[in-house]
Amino acid sequence: MDEYVVKRDIKNKNGIVVATMTGIFTGQGETPVIQTSGTGAPVGFNDDGSMRMIDDEADAIEKAQQEFMAELIAKNKALTTLNGGNPDDVNGGLE
Repeated sequence: MDEYVVKRDIKNKNGIVVATMTGIFTGQGETPVIQTSGTGAPVGFNDDGSMRMIDDEADAIEKAQQEFMAELIAKNKALTTLNGGNPDDVNGGLE
C-alpha cells in the first residue's frame, strides 16, 4: 500500500519557520496522522513536561495544525473515493 506524505512549514508573524508538520495518509479510509516538529527553542517547560512557547508561536502552531488536518482529511477522502473506498470512513466517519 502506498503512503502519501505532505509537509508544511509553520511561520510566526515575522515569517520565521517555528515548526514543520508532516502528514501521512494512504487513501484507504484511515484518519491521517500528523507529526509536528519544532525548530525553535521553548522558553521553558510546564510541570507536566510540555513545552512553554511564546504565545504567538503556540497560537500559530495550533491554527496551522487544525488547517493542515482539514486539508489532509479532504485529500484523503478524495483519494479514498478514487481507490473505490467509502470516503465516510476517513476520520472514523465522525462527521
